[in-house]
Amino acid sequence: GVAVIDARSVRLVAARDPSGTYPLLDGRDAEGTVVVANFESAKDILSNGVIGSVPAGCFIYGHRGISPQRYAKDEAVSQMEAAAAAAASICDT
Repeated sequence: GVAVIDARSVRLVAARDPSGTYPLLDGRDAEGTVVVANFESAKDILSNGVIGSVPAGCFIYGHRGISPQRYAKDEAVSQMEAAAAAAASICDT
C-alpha cells in the first residue's frame, strides 16, 4: 500500500494493492485524528480508537468521511478473466 498526505488541502490518499498481499488499515484515534498503517499491531496502538482494513484494490481519500473506493478488480476476478482469455485464444488457433 501507499499513503500520501496533501498538507495544503489537508487530505489523505492511501491505496491497497489489488491482490491484498499487504495490509492497509485506516481509522481514527479517540481525538478523531486519521491514522493509516500497514501493520496489524496498529490495532493495539489505537486501543481507544476505531481501525479497520481497507479492502484489496481500494483506495481512501479525504479527511473526514473517508470510505474505501475500488480502483482495481479483485485479484481472483482478474485471474479468472486472464484464464478465460487464455482459453479463448487457444480455441481460436
